[in-house]
Amino acid sequence: FRVPEEREEWVESDLNTERSDDEVWVVAERGERFVGYVQAKIDRPAEDSGRQILRDLGEPVLKVTALLVVEDQRRMGVGSALMRAVEVWAKSRGATRAFLNTYPGSPTAVPFYEKRMGYQPRSLGFWKQL
Repeated sequence: FRVPEEREEWVESDLNTERSDDEVWVVAERGERFVGYVQAKIDRPAEDSGRQILRDLGEPVLKVTALLVVEDQRRMGVGSALMRAVEVWAKSRGATRAFLNTYPGSPTAVPFYEKRMGYQPRSLGFWKQL
């Protein structure tokens, strides 16, 4: 992992970008202080979903694309509140399942998603440097 360059400019620019009704970015603050955010979107069924073998292609699926909690605010319920917020939002928009990726070796993310949020591992990805 690395800290992105020009992160303040990028975040402000991204926050001001217009989104579709199926995209959301929820920011958590304590007082005036930024403490975390979650980005998510709903993937709607593909036009040819009836011919696909993957069930997810035929259902509206919440895809969490990013979750960040400032380090000194972790284990204080911020991440849980952010995740619950996007899950409620997605369910109100018809999503039936939720999906996200995380680093499998993370000593914090994996237990958070499995134990605190009730997510279950269902796929395995492979990478190769070319």
